[in-house]
Amino acid sequence: MKKIPIALLLIFLVALAAVPSGASPPAPNRVVVLTLRYANASFSFEDAHLVEGEFIANPSTGAYEVRVLNARGEVQYRTSFDVDFRTYGAADPSWFDDSGNQVFFPTPRPTQTEGSFLFELPLYDDLATGQVVKNEKTLLSFPLDQFALCNSNAICEPAKNENADTCPQDCTLRANASQIQTGQSAAPATPLATGSKDANVTVMLGIAVGVLAVLGLWFWIQKAKNAPKPAKTERKH
Repeated sequence: MKKIPIALLLIFLVALAAVPSGASPPAPNRVVVLTLRYANASFSFEDAHLVEGEFIANPSTGAYEVRVLNARGEVQYRTSFDVDFRTYGAADPSWFDDSGNQVFFPTPRPTQTEGSFLFELPLYDDLATGQVVKNEKTLLSFPLDQFALCNSNAICEPAKNENADTCPQDCTLRANASQIQTGQSAAPATPLATGSKDANVTVMLGIAVGVLAVLGLWFWIQKAKNAPKPAKTERKH
């Protein structure tokens, strides 16, 4: 009989593991393509858009960094680069004599001082801002929250595809319905659907209460069986 509580405990653990997580993973196979412009010794934002494809992080070095931050200001991704517009090419053989001495020297090209940089960045569900940093000094900051699945700003924004499943921290029953945004005007104050995280908690509590009830009933039956029976008294004739 002692195996029954162990079996009930195993059932509870299996049921708990089967409850899906409320966290929303980043969008798969999506990459943010960022273009920055460098001119007059400074950076400017040029363009950012989404493309289909798998993000592959490559090793990088350089004095500058592009950083991706979430709504809480935490760095999610960084990559390094240098500002170098020099061109490198092979020398033309006609510039040398038969002994290998260079006899022709072309006119040097003017040094290029401006250009564009292209970066591929991973798409995070709470993507907020991008930065260009050098020696921990921010040279440029630009918004990237237009690509976020959930910007965690305590405002439910259906126009940005936020809902109770993709953004439970912004779109829950506890959120202020007057803050729901639909684009041009605020949505009517109607209750929002409960997020999957809240539903998971309810399921877990229900399973725990059910297991405790069964355990209580089992112990009560065992106690009743093991209780001493009253002694029988013989009647005298």
